[in-house]
Amino acid sequence: MSVMSIWEVSMLEDRGRITLDRPCWEWVEYASATPGQRLVPISPRIAFEASRLPGLIHGDPADRIIAATARDLGARLLTRDDKLLQYAAQGHIQLV
Repeated sequence: MSVMSIWEVSMLEDRGRITLDRPCWEWVEYASATPGQRLVPISPRIAFEASRLPGLIHGDPADRIIAATARDLGARLLTRDDKLLQYAAQGHIQLV
């Protein structure tokens, strides 16, 4: 999980755009401790790749970093974000 995903979930929850089943920080700790899950920092390579993503992707920096992290790791992305789903439909990222 990209650390940017933690920021994004926290912002969405704070703005009332999503509702979690527990307080946000507890949710972050729980999600981070899920077996097979690890937090991935934003490396210089991921930051660079976020500015050079192939295909058509919108300009939201958080989504670009999340997509670049998934591509860098060869990981599958779990998302409900319409724009990231559209980006995956182009074949540039894999979904769960």
